Amino acid sequence: PEVTPAQAFQNLFLEFDIPVCKGTVDRTSSDILGFKQHCCLFWGSAFSFLEQVAKLLKDYAVPSAIIRGKKVMEIVPDFELNQRPTREDLLSVIKNGTAVRKRLSRPGQRYKGQHGAEAAATKIQATWRCYRFRKAYIDFRQQQWASGVVAITWLVRVHMRRVRKTLKESRRRHLENFYIRAKHLAANWNRIRTSRRTIIHIPSLGYPQHVRDAAPDFAIHQGMQIGRLCEIQDPNVDVIYVCPLQMSKELLQYYNKLLGLQPAIRTGNAEDAADLQDRFKILTPEATNTFPMVDILSQLVIDYPEVKRWVFKVDHDFGGNGTAYCDVISHLKCYPWILKESQRYGPEMWKKRWAHEPALAKISQELPGLLAQHAQAVNEKRFPTWGKFLQMFVSQGGVIEAFPPSENVTNLTVDMLIPSRRITMVSCGDQFHASSPLRSSGATFPQCSVEPQLLDALCSKIGEACKSRAVVGYFSIDFATFIHPQTMGQQVWAIDLDLHYSDHLALTQVLLYVTNGVLDCRLSRFEVQLTPKKRRSVVMSSSVMHGNLSLICYNVFLRMCKAHGIGYDVQQKEGTVFLMLEDQKRHTFGMLTIGEHLQGVLMTFAQHLFIIYQELSAPNMHAETNFKDIERILGVTEQNKLKFEEDKQAQ
Repeated sequence: PEVTPAQAFQNLFLEFDIPVCKGTVDRTSSDILGFKQHCCLFWGSAFSFLEQVAKLLKDYAVPSAIIRGKKVMEIVPDFELNQRPTREDLLSVIKNGTAVRKRLSRPGQRYKGQHGAEAAATKIQATWRCYRFRKAYIDFRQQQWASGVVAITWLVRVHMRRVRKTLKESRRRHLENFYIRAKHLAANWNRIRTSRRTIIHIPSLGYPQHVRDAAPDFAIHQGMQIGRLCEIQDPNVDVIYVCPLQMSKELLQYYNKLLGLQPAIRTGNAEDAADLQDRFKILTPEATNTFPMVDILSQLVIDYPEVKRWVFKVDHDFGGNGTAYCDVISHLKCYPWILKESQRYGPEMWKKRWAHEPALAKISQELPGLLAQHAQAVNEKRFPTWGKFLQMFVSQGGVIEAFPPSENVTNLTVDMLIPSRRITMVSCGDQFHASSPLRSSGATFPQCSVEPQLLDALCSKIGEACKSRAVVGYFSIDFATFIHPQTMGQQVWAIDLDLHYSDHLALTQVLLYVTNGVLDCRLSRFEVQLTPKKRRSVVMSSSVMHGNLSLICYNVFLRMCKAHGIGYDVQQKEGTVFLMLEDQKRHTFGMLTIGEHLQGVLMTFAQHLFIIYQELSAPNMHAETNFKDIERILGVTEQNKLKFEEDKQAQ
């Protein structure tokens, strides 16, 4: 078809590539002249746009560029109606835009073009002013923060001074009132002494708190003030005595008879004894034997009915000395009824307070007598009765823990170290218990009750928690592992955390010293440097005790052991090593036995204990010892080991 003049003009315009050299549009070129001729209707706007593009290229010292005419035609209408074009709008009409953008993005390129020195000076001045203002603002904020801290500190100080002043004034008023009452009492004593009056006596020895806590049977000492009841000898006096201990009916009857003897004593005739119960009262506070522990334990029994044994641990105690336990479920008479009630309500409804309120009441009624009869302290010499332990538990505070719901529970101890940011496991061993399942008598080394990877993960989590609380140094973690009777899967509980250098770690250091061995806690492996390398098992205890050991010198004891072949082979890295703890009482020592297999080590440890026991014991002397307890538990451990190996071979 034939091409019209308008189509020819459009095709011609689309071919315009306007050159720009060193930021200047060549106005004499045919492209710009043709572009001007065909854009005569809006040439002013188009030329202004071209000048802005040229100025941008000149400011950044771009040597050459080509402007596309078609793109200018698309941009100019927006430029006429809206705001000034942006830098991106100007670059969009350039044909070699990629090369131009690279040049524009070079550091310092702006200062190479038109008025570059002025732009650099302006930038430097602006940056310097910004720095000064920023620094001044930071100083201002620091001063503002400091002034806030000073103001808050001052307000707290003023408030504390006001509180001290108020307390001092209150104390002064109390003293003044006391002095006024004392003066009034002194001035009117003769009148008061001959008048009818009532004496209210609250026993108090006036000792500070630390003395009261340390004194055994302190309430009994205060109870000696019960002699104040004899003030009723004056016929004008009645006495109300607040007793710190609960009195039985028998004891109340005794004092009724004792105080009623006064008329008979005066006349010398026993028949003149009178009843003076209306002249004196012996009161005991209702909450003397009421402690929140009973309510808490009742709620725990409701929430965890599968737990048979509960453990009570006193704060600020160690080594199981402040520990007691009780098999609550075995002796709780209302336990079957509680199970029926929980099944009747269902799991969801049973969680609501109103549903188990009657059960809580029944348990709370039974628990005081149940604990008094069946609770048992680990250290029975220190706490012969539940009442003694309860007094310590209530005065110092403590925790109630669930005992694992299994008959076979293995305890293990892991020692950790946080020297800086790194958490390190330095020792691990399985505990064995002699006198009580809640008091460790020693350990077998290394541990073999828990998978090493699982134990390492658990210890790492506990170590991270300790590190987040700024714990630095040595600490030990006690775990309990058992097979859950319902899921038949192994569970591991963390039951204790001691922030100190433990006896277990001390024995481990002795072990590593005398064997020159290598302990890998992550793999629970202990090896000694033999040819070839051999693994070793260890039984160690820091609490072997015999009272007759104090009758002989340590040199005699060691020679006696040597005569019976009890010693340590430095070549084979096996045998027995003693750890003498002190030179005063000399009745307790530590003992480590090292061997190739755990079964053989247990037998050797028990055999050496038997020999030492025979040498130290005399027919007519009964010394305190725990040798038999340790031998018994070692025998049980050996039997369990043999049974485990037999089961493994059978499988």
